[in-house]
Amino acid sequence: MPLQSNYGGIFQILALKDFLMNNGHEVMIINRRYEESFFKRILKGFFENNGLIDYKNIGFQKRITRPIERFIEQHLTALTKPIYSDTRLRNEMKAHNFDVVIVGSDQIWRPIYMKTIWRNAFLDFVDDKTTRKIAYAASFGKEQWEYPEKTEEITAFFKEFNAISVREDSGVAMCAANFDFDNAKHVVDPTLLIARTYYDQFIQKEILKGEGNGIFAYVLDDSAFYKDVLVNAQKQLEIPINLVNVGQPIEAYKKIDGYARSAPEDWLASFYRAKFVVTDSYHGTLFSIIFRKPFIAIANKKRGEARFTSLLGKLGLTDRLMYSGKPIDISLFKKEINYTAVYEILDPWIDFSSVFLLNSIDETN
Repeated sequence: MPLQSNYGGIFQILALKDFLMNNGHEVMIINRRYEESFFKRILKGFFENNGLIDYKNIGFQKRITRPIERFIEQHLTALTKPIYSDTRLRNEMKAHNFDVVIVGSDQIWRPIYMKTIWRNAFLDFVDDKTTRKIAYAASFGKEQWEYPEKTEEITAFFKEFNAISVREDSGVAMCAANFDFDNAKHVVDPTLLIARTYYDQFIQKEILKGEGNGIFAYVLDDSAFYKDVLVNAQKQLEIPINLVNVGQPIEAYKKIDGYARSAPEDWLASFYRAKFVVTDSYHGTLFSIIFRKPFIAIANKKRGEARFTSLLGKLGLTDRLMYSGKPIDISLFKKEINYTAVYEILDPWIDFSSVFLLNSIDETN
């Protein structure tokens, strides 16, 4: 998906890139953006940088995401220049003559998120028949296919793929039932492909300080239910809350003097420091598992519930998932997670996913 200020999106592409490089591959990230005319980009740049006129909060949003932009510039160096059109995208393909193009991960196959460039997510721009097409941990977002009017076109795209893997078990069934592709594999998110110690490089200062003792709450969508969960968590655990809420209207952040979005390394360190995590984010749930933290995940139906049920069901952690409108099980706040048992399931799944990806790249397989 277009690279923006989403923490999970940044770390999954970073982990995928470094996993591939660690296994001997040269990697470039195709920096596809949403369609924008040259004039609109010039106008947007003016509002971002002029300091006087802030049309639709464009300048404010640019300022508060600078810590994230700095992280991307430092760590995602294998980026093409921003690509705003299909013509430029095809020219970029010809210029680099890629052996393999991988699409994924995240909800790349949910057209509501991909907007007018949704066909690119099915690699419609890869014209060279010798270039291998692979989907790694792609997600439809929902358990049922939402766009039947696009089925025939996507079925044709799938016939051109050398290998397809999806992030949710429901995606495997969807590939077979909707797109006549019955060999899709269920794999881990890229953030799990790489050893936990990989993330230490980003949080080294926090490691030296030692762990904290609070509740880390990472929330994408403001709701009365998440507030109830948080109140109960603090009441049961009697420890402070570190809240990162990115789901409020932009006007709310403008009222906070000096506000800026957390840098990705600070966001990551919050999981390391936490004694407990409350989140409605899929990658928030993943990093709770990566850092072996007790957590509560709040099912986020609007953004895609299948991500949570598939992951937590596979790992035997469905009891950690809470639903708005249902009673809050307060016993979970003090219930430990048996991560030895979790990783007895997770480690073989990671191995399977790694082998699948590397073998898919190797044209002899």
